[in-house]
This record gives sequence, C-alpha cells and structure tokens, in this order.
Amino acid sequence: RSKKGPWEATPALKIFKSQGSELPTVVVLDKDSAGQRGHGIPDAVSELETGLTSGKMLLTQHEHLLEALFTQPVQEKRVLPVETPQDVKIVKVGEGIVSKYVHSDDGWKVPYDRYNQGNNYTLWVKYIDDKTPHAMPPELALRKVREIEYVAKRFFVPGTQDTLQGKIGDDVQGRVVEYYKVKPEFAKTVKAVYIDEDTHMLKVLQQGKPLSENSDEFFFVAQDGKDPKPYMIQFDEGERRFSIVDIDGKPQKKSLYEAREEFARPDKLDLEQDGIAR
Repeated sequence: RSKKGPWEATPALKIFKSQGSELPTVVVLDKDSAGQRGHGIPDAVSELETGLTSGKMLLTQHEHLLEALFTQPVQEKRVLPVETPQDVKIVKVGEGIVSKYVHSDDGWKVPYDRYNQGNNYTLWVKYIDDKTPHAMPPELALRKVREIEYVAKRFFVPGTQDTLQGKIGDDVQGRVVEYYKVKPEFAKTVKAVYIDEDTHMLKVLQQGKPLSENSDEFFFVAQDGKDPKPYMIQFDEGERRFSIVDIDGKPQKKSLYEAREEFARPDKLDLEQDGIAR
C-alpha cells in the first residue's frame, strides 16, 4: 500500500464468497499499515449487494472501500485538565489543628428576643483548676486561693424562681447561657466569691485586699470601653445546641460573634456536670 516503509506480509483487502453465493460478495479490510498496532487484524467487513465479476467493478462501483484503506483517522488532541495549586502541609501525628467552628463574616446571633429581662438569671463561677462551674452560693470562704476562669449567667423565666424552696427557675426559651470573662484585677488570688441575697450584689474577696462589692457586670471584661459583653453564648435551636463565640475579642457594631459550634442538644442542661458542653 505504500512505496515507503516495510513490505506488508498480509493483504490489506480480501474478497470472499459468502455461503451459497456464486460470486465474491464479502470484502474484508485491514486499515493498519505494516508496523502499526493492529496490522493483520481485520478492521471492517462489508457485504456487497451484487457479486464481483472483475477487479474493475471494485474500482468503479465500490471505490469507497479502497478510499477507506488510505483514509487516516482524525485523532483528537488530548486536552489535559488545568491543574490548580494545592496547599499541602505535613505535620506530625497529633499536631494538626482543625477548627471546630463555622465562621461567618456577618456574625452569628441568638434567635431569641427578650430572654434577658434584668435579674432573671443565676450566676455560676468556674475556677481554673475545676472541670465545671458551680452555682454561686450566698456566701463561701474558699479553702485555698483560686483563679476565676469565667462567670456564667443562666437565664430563667421571671417569677418561676423560689429561693426558699431551692428552685432555680424554669429555663427561658432556648435555655440561654451567657459566659463572661472576669477583669484580671478581680480574677486572681480569690478567696471567696458570692451573691448577697438582699442586695443581689456580687462580692469578691481577694487575698490581701478589702472586699469588693458591686453589680456583677462591674467585674466583667468590657469590650472597647463599652458595656460588658459575653464572650460566648449557648442556646438550643431545634434538636441542636449551639455556641456562638467572639474569638478575637473585638466585637463590631453591637457584638460580632464570628464563630459558631454545633453539637447535640442535651435532654437535661446541667452546668455543674457538663460545664461548657464543648
């Protein structure tokens, strides 16, 4: 088939008689040249309507079969996918850090209004060396000097608390709890912290200092010189419980809680046992 290259050991075109036919009617084509992959293996089989009586009939009436031998298939150029750079970091086992929070530039909010109606909350104090917070008692002298990690406000429906019967009150919708950082000057070397039941004032006794007495927010960290804001708020929504957190400590506009964590909603909310659930 070609004047160049090696001679072909097998024919490119073969003509056969079909069963029961007096004339050749079957044409077998091998389109691959000598040296190409597939040479010697048929590529196409055509059956003619009328038999061939001479080679001239093949040239004049079935020239498309001869042309097929010399037609080179169009090979599409393979287009490789665009590779996007990937940032890969290799760390030792146990040193990788994956954020547990979902971040939002617009900030997350508590989906409940008017849960805070003044004094409708109980205070809980968490010390650095304790695993969970404790309900703040009316008076307590600590056995040793402690450091406060945070103070929590657990809100209840107004009118449902009965201090004489020891009832802390029914939780507000969403079982909202706010968490506050205490000013450094009041958080360390603490010997006692308690609530005055008559004045509802918070009292903090520190080693070597006189007793400090004021509203609870006086002791909390203020954001940008404004009113104290909780650094974290927990609440129920549907079958899940959420924490929204001000990680950078720089609330914008009112208070921007840029991070949110989601976890299972506990049947019973027990701060003294669970602490900050996550």
